[in-house]
Amino acid sequence: MILIVDSGSTKTEWRLLLDDGRVQAITSLGINPYFMDAESIQQQLLKELPENWIHEGKISKIYYYGTGCGNTLQQRNIEENLRRLFPEAHLNVASDLLGACRALWQHRSGYTGILGTGCNACYYDGNEITWSMKSLGFILGDEGSGADIGKRLLKKYLEDQLDEFLAEKFRQQFPFQLSEFLETIYSKPFPNRFLASLVSFVKANLQDNQLKSIVYTSFDDFFKLLKPITDSNRDNEIRFTGSVAWAFEEILRQVASAYHYQVSVVIQNPIDLLVQFHRIDA
Repeated sequence: MILIVDSGSTKTEWRLLLDDGRVQAITSLGINPYFMDAESIQQQLLKELPENWIHEGKISKIYYYGTGCGNTLQQRNIEENLRRLFPEAHLNVASDLLGACRALWQHRSGYTGILGTGCNACYYDGNEITWSMKSLGFILGDEGSGADIGKRLLKKYLEDQLDEFLAEKFRQQFPFQLSEFLETIYSKPFPNRFLASLVSFVKANLQDNQLKSIVYTSFDDFFKLLKPITDSNRDNEIRFTGSVAWAFEEILRQVASAYHYQVSVVIQNPIDLLVQFHRIDA
């Protein structure tokens, strides 16, 4: 049996390929090794994974694609946790960006972007990533992500830059004092998840030009970070995955076009296409 995992900061998708061709699926909380120590990861896995997956010992291979796993140290963190639960399985731990590439392109080449709680982008040659955006996290970077859009919205709200009608709607949905917002962001776990949760307000009220402008600006800053395009007359195909790309696909396509990118595919989640990739390569 083969276990395929796609883990972001907010949620993790697990797919177990049974020997008879059937697939078992579960969804759990996200795993980000930058925000979780080894013990926290281990406890979460024990709590959320089915006991028979862990104790029956029939899983022979695990392909884990996760946020934060572009870093060798964090890859080892995940590997050690998985090995404690699945000591007999052959482990393959890689970045969620490689997982997105394999899902969106299989063995073909092209640009890939992730816009979810966080963001990333790269060029994939059909086998490996040959160039990738510098990933600085939600404090210094993550332009175009849910955390970035949420941060921009909250900053405008707290600085009284939203019109009163929109500000009142925001207060009704998030009735917190300034001190509570600051504590959530600076003192509580997973501030990036909280900021990304504010995207639901943006999506629900996207007819408001102030919110539409936030999304446009966030996406514009994302595309500024991509590799310069040498031939401005040639459209460069790019494919996206992630909840934010999916939610704001129309705006994403418009901003991409201004930078001479053609968005050919947008999917919410790569897991099912990763299953397809590993079925073919099995």
